[in-house]
Order: sequence, then structure tokens, then C-alpha cells
Amino acid sequence: MKLLDTDTCVEVLRGNEHVIERRAAEDDDVTTTWITAAELYYGAAKSSAPEHNRALVTRFLETLEIID
Repeated sequence: MKLLDTDTCVEVLRGNEHVIERRAAEDDDVTTTWITAAELYYGAAKSSAPEHNRALVTRFLETLEIID
């Protein structure tokens, strides 16, 4: 199991090809924590395009298992 931190999630959301390719190559289940999810939503809310970024975060988090 791979646990993604907030920085890694942000890089994926920003389209960092290197990080995306590494994530795609992993065979392990990919997870994150509810804390990271909250930080991503907070960042989206504070961004210049909150509705758009909130939707991106939601779609991204739907691909992960979120653990307590």
C-alpha cells in the first residue's frame, strides 16, 4: 500500500508528469488520509478558482482509498 502525502497529491493535481508516471507504474493500492483530503479541499477553497479546483480534488480523491 502506498500512502500519498499532501505535496504528492498537489503535484498530481498540477499535472506533474514525473509524479503521475511514477504513480501509474505502482502496483500497490494507493491511499491517502482524511487529513490530506481536508488539506486539499482547503487549498482548493483558497485558490483563484475554488469551484473548479474543488471538483478536481473530488475526482482525484475518488480514485484513492481514504483512511482514518
